[in-house]
Amino acid sequence: MDDIDDLSGMEIFDDEIQDKKIILTGEYHGVSENNIIQFKMIKYLKENHNLKYILVESSYSTVYLLNKYINTGENEFLEQNYINKNKNSISNFKNEFSLYVKLYEYNKTLADEDKLRLIGIDIEKNPNLSNETLKLILPKTEPPKELKEDINNIYNNKISDNLEKIYENYIKYEELYKEYLKENFFDFDMIINSLINTKELLSFYKDRYVANRDKILYDNFIKIHKELNGNLYFGQFGEFHIDMLNISGGEDTFATRLNKDKNFKDKILPICYFYYNSKSLAVDPITYNINLRTINSGEMGGKHLIYYDIRDINSIINEKVVVYKTKGKNSPFNDIKINSSTDYKNTDLMSYIIMISNGEAYDENIN
Repeated sequence: MDDIDDLSGMEIFDDEIQDKKIILTGEYHGVSENNIIQFKMIKYLKENHNLKYILVESSYSTVYLLNKYINTGENEFLEQNYINKNKNSISNFKNEFSLYVKLYEYNKTLADEDKLRLIGIDIEKNPNLSNETLKLILPKTEPPKELKEDINNIYNNKISDNLEKIYENYIKYEELYKEYLKENFFDFDMIINSLINTKELLSFYKDRYVANRDKILYDNFIKIHKELNGNLYFGQFGEFHIDMLNISGGEDTFATRLNKDKNFKDKILPICYFYYNSKSLAVDPITYNINLRTINSGEMGGKHLIYYDIRDINSIINEKVVVYKTKGKNSPFNDIKINSSTDYKNTDLMSYIIMISNGEAYDENIN
């Protein structure tokens, strides 16, 4: 488990990967083993399926900075612009950041054209960090007079107070911005639009925060995909976001929206993490309170019926992490309902289950 170079057993995923475009793993945040498995998945997919793009449950501006790090290893840059502006965030834990340290070391072994790239598709939760990222994107040359006031507001860290006016002028002078920003236009466009979308989400949709956030995840991904046209994407998200059936009700999840898209229908591979007697250190997405909790998947969320059977198997074979393939001839998963309130089978929701027993919580802050 702890040997990040040991990829033995990962070939179990190969049968289902072959025709897929997006591979999604779903976790409960704040369990240390999540990030170890995530890195192993990335490395295996890179070395066996030519993965290049990694979807991240973080904002575009945050991931812009993380991409700088995994390609340069510049700690001072990262501390000034990422760590110090992510207080009270799960991003600020060593366990979480350790993934990016591993990706930096791994990227050093790859040719420039093969290096992994992170893609942030989440909302802009931290306007101060977004402001700093925009400052890095802006050219050092004098802006056109029509843009000067807005550019100065960005340089003076006043984007939050002037966001609507900046956005209004951005729409009005889009062609000028394209000419001024050149190759950095797309990055600027993603952050400005995400800031507006986030402000609307938090202002008008507080009672439907999660569902509307998933629409933003989907819209951001589609916009980026049109720019990159990647052949394969991998992403690890909170379990809710990879729910292919929307069994929790309400509006469509990120994965449900993707599966309704003609370009990705039936091209998604969902892999669910289950936990037994595991600890999680999680941050509430709205209040940002940090909570330590014990998680047992059979007692949470969808209350998966199959959970109790595989929990016992983990104990019998004395393994901390076990991968179960749900689909196949004579598979015991074929006829088992997800839970008592639905007729959907386990195979409708997930292609694999990764069962983690006695998982350990995040426990160290970067600072």
